[in-house]
Amino acid sequence: PALTPWLEDARKGLAPEAHSLMLLEAGGVILREPMFGGHDHDHDHEHGDDDAHDHEDEAHGAGDPHAWLDPMNAVAWARAIAGMLGTLDPANGAAYAANAEAFAQETEALVAELTATLAPVRDRAVIVQHDAYAHFADRFGLTVAGSIGDSDAAARGAASLIRLEAHIEAGNIACLLTEVQQPTALADRLLEGHDVAR
Repeated sequence: PALTPWLEDARKGLAPEAHSLMLLEAGGVILREPMFGGHDHDHDHEHGDDDAHDHEDEAHGAGDPHAWLDPMNAVAWARAIAGMLGTLDPANGAAYAANAEAFAQETEALVAELTATLAPVRDRAVIVQHDAYAHFADRFGLTVAGSIGDSDAAARGAASLIRLEAHIEAGNIACLLTEVQQPTALADRLLEGHDVAR
C-alpha cells in the first residue's frame, strides 16, 4: 500500500481462494525511513533536512517502501514465498525451501561483491534523483548528500538544490545517480561544468 496503493484494487479482484503475501510484512525484512524526511508515492510530500541519516527498524511501519534496494530483503522474501508455497504444496515444500536457500547464498555472494566494489567511494557522497535509496545506502555504507526530488514526481526546493551545488563545488560528490524513467534537466544543470560521474 505504501508504494502502489492502486494495486489493492487488483488484489481485491483475485479469486476468493487466491493467496497473497505482503512482502514488507515478511519476517526478517529490514524496514527503513526515507533519508530526507518524507516520501509518498501518493505525492503528499513533507520536506526534511538534507543531512543523510541511518534508520534501521525491523518493526512494521517504517516509511521507505523501496525495500528491494537492500538485496538481503530479497532473501527474506524468497524464504517467505517458499514457506507459503510449501504450505500450499507440501509435496514440494523441500524443493521450495532448497531453492530459497540457494538464492540466499547467491544473493549473499552478490552483496559481498558489491560491498567490495563500492568500498573505494565510501569516503565520498552521492546525490540521488529521488529519496528512494535508504535501503541501498544503509546496506553498502554509502553517504547520500541529498536528493534532487522527494519522490519520482516532485522536485525539491531551490534551497536544497543550492546545497547540492555546494557539495559538488566542494568536490565531495563521487557521482549523481539518475533514473532512466525520470527527466534529467535538474541533474544536467547541477552537473554542468563539473566532472562528476553519472
